[in-house]
Amino acid sequence: MLMAVFGCRRKSPALPPVPAAEEAPVAAAKAPSAPSPATPHSPADKAEQPPADRLPTAPPNSSIRLPIHQELTGAVHLYQTDHQKLPPDFETLVKEKYLKAMPKPPPGKRFAVDRNRLQVVITD
Repeated sequence: MLMAVFGCRRKSPALPPVPAAEEAPVAAAKAPSAPSPATPHSPADKAEQPPADRLPTAPPNSSIRLPIHQELTGAVHLYQTDHQKLPPDFETLVKEKYLKAMPKPPPGKRFAVDRNRLQVVITD
């Protein structure tokens, strides 16, 4: 049985080496000339564009180390589920009855949205 497994291997024929003079034109033909301009829908463009809403933005993944405001986060999630986008501002959550009233942040703090995790955090 071992003979059948190892004995049936065929070696592929070796390719002749390419002379050095022929390598340069081929490499030049394959090398991209200039970076192509980004398409309007590329992920790089989305990262550079500012958000369409006026919600304060917290640093990425800040909800890992900052306190999360559960009531506002829940209202933002409900709004996003209903409208497939974030609210334009926190006051819209009150106007559209996702919240009874806008909660007040602790003194010297403000609310901001951690857009990576879609959570409202309390920042300085």
